[in-house]
Amino acid sequence: MGGVVGPEPVYTVATGRVLGNVGTVLQPGAPMSTSPQPLPVRGLLWGLGYGASVSTVHLVIGMVLILAMGMPPLTWFAVKAVGAELILGALLGLIASPLLLAGDRGRLLHPAALALVWLGMERWVAVDPGKLQMWLAPPLVALVVMAIGYAIARRSPRGLIGGTVALNVVLLSMPVVRYAVMFDSSEALAERPDAAAGQPDVLFIVMDTVRAQSSSTYGYERETTPVLTQLAAEGVRFDQATAPATWSLPAHGSLFTGTFPSVHNAHAETDYLDDKLPTMAEVFQQAGYETRCFS
Repeated sequence: MGGVVGPEPVYTVATGRVLGNVGTVLQPGAPMSTSPQPLPVRGLLWGLGYGASVSTVHLVIGMVLILAMGMPPLTWFAVKAVGAELILGALLGLIASPLLLAGDRGRLLHPAALALVWLGMERWVAVDPGKLQMWLAPPLVALVVMAIGYAIARRSPRGLIGGTVALNVVLLSMPVVRYAVMFDSSEALAERPDAAAGQPDVLFIVMDTVRAQSSSTYGYERETTPVLTQLAAEGVRFDQATAPATWSLPAHGSLFTGTFPSVHNAHAETDYLDDKLPTMAEVFQQAGYETRCFS
């Protein structure tokens, strides 16, 4: 610690590390200090910065998909995902902190190592590894985002914090606002026809990975599906029902449209239903029902 006394102002050199970015800030009125942060702290903060960058990329992708597909906001899930990625980034950054001993080269090696590990994790949890852009893009784009954050932090660490928080709030709010406008509009409800008097409520339950041979409703020795057995006793149970496909997407497309995968086109090549086909939900809506989906 050393101070400069005289007519010139006294400065302190503070290393500002915000979301993994390092910036130098001159603050008048305090003694000079040039001592660096401990290595584990630097690694942890750099890792926190990379985790924040990845979570921002994931938020952008997720919110765009939610808006494009008309899905519910999933806000609480997104908030938990952001928190998990921040914690994971900080832990990985701490583990990789010895790389920062390499000086300027370490500033490249450290985030590169984090990106490489993150790529492996993304590939491991990928629902469809064949869609390279879905698991390759976030860790790699996050490196660019982190570099931009580094440049901003050198000029204004507080600006980086404020901008990051504001961006996340906006991203999380967009689906909420869109959902409120779309589904709580009195005009839209007024335009919907009234369902005929006495029409029953309809609940469509899908248990995607339940096999008949493991269900007590169909003779399995353990009592695995007692509620389903009760429902079957009160209605009709079909003993010969064959799925039109062996996996979820085309099978659900057939459930919702009453057509084969070769007709509705929701399969590995296109991923989306043919918009010319009416779905079960649309038919119910035209009959005056208010439709919802919960997953």
